Amino acid sequence: MRTVTVLLVLLVGSAAWPAELLVVDRGAPKACLVLPKDASDQLKAAAATVVECVQTSSGAALPVITEGEAAEPGATTIAVGATALAAAAGLPPKELDPDGFVISARGRAIVVVGPTDWGTEFGLYDFLERHVGVRWLLPGDSGTDIPARQTIAVPEGLVRDEPVFFSRRRHRLDCFSVLGLIGLGGGGGFSATKDR
Repeated sequence: MRTVTVLLVLLVGSAAWPAELLVVDRGAPKACLVLPKDASDQLKAAAATVVECVQTSSGAALPVITEGEAAEPGATTIAVGATALAAAAGLPPKELDPDGFVISARGRAIVVVGPTDWGTEFGLYDFLERHVGVRWLLPGDSGTDIPARQTIAVPEGLVRDEPVFFSRRRHRLDCFSVLGLIGLGGGGGFSATKDR
């Protein structure tokens, strides 16, 4: 009787776990990135960053195709930006902040989209942090930490993110401007010594 109870708990418990979409399986690519036909240079560069980070992590080079091109049969599709797949899913939501994004993983498709190219780019970086484990610790290549992973999988589900600040991008008022304001150098502001 005890064995039956344990088996029942395991079966019921395993049904609650979400399915996973494979991006890389034991070093082999199992997904491709799909860009809209009119993808901007910004989206192409962000997709190239995803390909580079996944390849550094796992050794697998994910193909990048344009909407309408045939993907490898059975491959997980990673739709980037305003694709037909995103529109069919009703993404992104109309009320989403311009720098916000949605990552939706369902069936055989992962959709990463924001209302703007900036939002989509931020979504791709979040995808790398969340599912590949990439960390940008300092500016430049030497400040990027990419862990080695033989398998990269994304659980089914929805991630929605919006900035709490006015914008995620760096503004004119940065640390160098503030240092200039108090007379410690940098750009702009006033000087602590007055010219006569």
